[in-house]
Amino acid sequence: MWRTVIVSKGEKITVKNVWMIVYGDNIESHVPIEDIYSVVIDNRAAYISVQTVTTLAQAGAAVYFCDEKHIPTAVNLPLNNHCKPFGVLKKQLEMSDDFKKAVWQKIVTAKIDNQCKCLSLAGIKKESIDPIKNLAKQVTLGDSTGKEATAAKLYFPTLFGPGFFRYLDEVTNAALNYGYAIMRSSVAKTLVAYGYNCSLGIHHRNETNPFNLADDFMDGIRIDGVFYRCKDACELNSHRMRIVLVEGKNREIRRVFEKYEVGIKSLMRIRIGCVGVGELQFGQFRDLTQDEVKALLRLCKN
Repeated sequence: MWRTVIVSKGEKITVKNVWMIVYGDNIESHVPIEDIYSVVIDNRAAYISVQTVTTLAQAGAAVYFCDEKHIPTAVNLPLNNHCKPFGVLKKQLEMSDDFKKAVWQKIVTAKIDNQCKCLSLAGIKKESIDPIKNLAKQVTLGDSTGKEATAAKLYFPTLFGPGFFRYLDEVTNAALNYGYAIMRSSVAKTLVAYGYNCSLGIHHRNETNPFNLADDFMDGIRIDGVFYRCKDACELNSHRMRIVLVEGKNREIRRVFEKYEVGIKSLMRIRIGCVGVGELQFGQFRDLTQDEVKALLRLCKN
């Protein structure tokens, strides 16, 4: 299993014996099923039979379906490929919080290391890579200091140039979103093959997300191609929450809550870094203390 087959012009996809056959433009393309890792159907007019989908699933191949923007929106994953699925599920459920934090630390460290390798392969100078590389050595248990988000903030402008942001609607981000969707589903496919339940995440615990565990290996919450992640979230009561952000993107909290259909009545900022609002009322201000200035300068330097 090593081939990823992209169908962009085929009109009909079927299977016969040990072959997957794509018909289109008076041409028949034959691919051995045992060679197929995944199939990407990037043609909304294409026809694929149930027999083809189930045969590919039985062979361990995933099938991705793309929308009109050529972004994968659905995936058919093979199930029950592992010999002891309940045993693996039981171990997943029994994982302690300390173990999950340790695993998350390793995932974030590996992710930052891979970003550095990518920059090196792209010919980026060592002095530009070193600040990101140093972050990998500073990742704590559970990444409580948000080094993953800090690395991402440095990584993308270093790779694509100053002024690049992941939320921009342009061709580079479109390509990244396409690749992200394929990789996310491929990670989920591999996890399922080893008997894991992808809804049971290590760091991601969204009840409406069937790919929490896969997203653990990818990054935080991604909405319309934009990465969002808070440092901490605490439910104060049935109507109030306290959220700590690593960095504040435009309408970040509102976008995330809207994604999961949760309404927001009002937002109140109570602290920026080490500076707390305290007793200040709307429209009031105060001078920063000397200690606050020094602390903010340290944050900027880091």
